[in-house]
Amino acid sequence: MIINNFFFKKITFVFLLFMMGGQTPLLATQVSSFASLPTIAKSMLNFVPQGWYLERKIVAELNGDDFSDTILVLTDNNQTTKSQAEGHRKIIILFGKSTGEFELNSVAHHVLWCEDCYGTLGGPGGNFPEIKVSKGVLSIYQSGGSSQAIDITLKFRYEPKSNKFRLIGKDSIVRNRPTGDGEIVSINYLSNYKKISNISFDRFGENEKITDKVEKIKPTMIYLEGYNIDEL
Repeated sequence: MIINNFFFKKITFVFLLFMMGGQTPLLATQVSSFASLPTIAKSMLNFVPQGWYLERKIVAELNGDDFSDTILVLTDNNQTTKSQAEGHRKIIILFGKSTGEFELNSVAHHVLWCEDCYGTLGGPGGNFPEIKVSKGVLSIYQSGGSSQAIDITLKFRYEPKSNKFRLIGKDSIVRNRPTGDGEIVSINYLSNYKKISNISFDRFGENEKITDKVEKIKPTMIYLEGYNIDEL
């Protein structure tokens, strides 16, 4: 789903408050620290670069070969980059091998928000993404904001011909908390259709009105590694 630009720009402005101070060189350093990751290793910890720590791991079957695969969520342990909105969290996908080793498949630098990027709705301790796997579909849910609240769900599925995880669906809800007005957008990248639902109330917060619109979108191939949640 594509978020209404007005709502998104307001939320992005809030996030940018956390991104001040040498962002470009820091992000370049973060990305380069992952360039030397091994292709295959016996321990998943071999895929955690220096200065990062393992926040969470999810074990699931992702590529259909009946060997358990692993999703790693890494968090930057360098306090000087704590305020960086991009690059603070990474997703790494490892495929399980018959030898018991781990094979690197994907490194996603910009799919997850940082701890401080969820706004006031994330609470004083920040927030965490919800990551689940069901029937081979990797689902990533994140929510945040302040007076403008946002909920985003991304769905990826392994594509054998490209050996990558393709974005197959995106759902978002952006709402104005004081008024209750909002927009729900759902995109199916397999059927190439987008549904937009606008919700509004009268000045008393009553008489909900919903208008729906469905439109065809241009076929698009988006993959986990190249996706940037700040460029919706």
